[in-house]
Amino acid sequence: MVQRSLSRELRAVRRALDELKAQQFLFEQEGAWWFRSSAFGDEKDRVVQKQDGEYTYLASDIAYHQDKLRRGYDLLIDVWGADHHGYIPRMQAVVQAYGHPKDRLQVVLVQMVNLLRGGKKWKCRSGPASSSRCGKSSMKSEPMRPSSFLMRDSNSHLDFDLELAKQRSSDNPVYYVQYAHARIASLLARRGRARHRLSPAERDGLDGVDGPG
Repeated sequence: MVQRSLSRELRAVRRALDELKAQQFLFEQEGAWWFRSSAFGDEKDRVVQKQDGEYTYLASDIAYHQDKLRRGYDLLIDVWGADHHGYIPRMQAVVQAYGHPKDRLQVVLVQMVNLLRGGKKWKCRSGPASSSRCGKSSMKSEPMRPSSFLMRDSNSHLDFDLELAKQRSSDNPVYYVQYAHARIASLLARRGRARHRLSPAERDGLDGVDGPG
C-alpha cells in the first residue's frame, strides 16, 4: 500500500513537471532541472530536480498545488510557519505558470507556539528543542484547546501552558467556553419545554424563527 502510494505521488510530480517543461518553464543546467520562477517575480530560479535525480520539496509542492488548481478551486489558502515567508514568491510563481493570477494563492503565516508546563518552557523529549519539526506523538494526548489559539491573532506569539489548559478555573480560557455552552444548553432545554405548552398555531408561528426543536 505504501509503495503504491509513493509511486502515485511520483507520477503526480512527474506529470506536473512535464507540463511545465512543455511550456518551457523548466530548464536543465549542470545536470539539474530548474523552475523559471524569476520570470514571475521570484528573486531567482529554483531547483526542482537535483543532479542525482532526486526531487526537491518544491517539486512535490508544485504537484500538490497543480492538483488543487486542476480541480477548479478559485482560492488556495496555505497556512505556514512565519519562518517560511520567503517561500511565498516561488509558490505564487507556480500558480502564475499554470495560467492563474498570483493572488489565487493566499498564505496565512502563523507564529510559533511556546509550550509551557506550570510556567516553565516545555522542550521536546528528543531532538533539537529549537526545531520546528520536533512534534511528538505524546502531544496527541495533551489538551491542545482550540479556544486558546483563537484568543490570539495568527501573527502573534502564543505561550500555551499545558497545566493551565487542564485547570477548572477562570484562569483557563476554556472555562468561559464551557460556561457559555452550559448556558446555551440550558436555554435550549427551557425553550423545548416551553414549546410543549404552546398551541399548535403558536408553535407554527415560531417555525423558521428560533430554529429546530
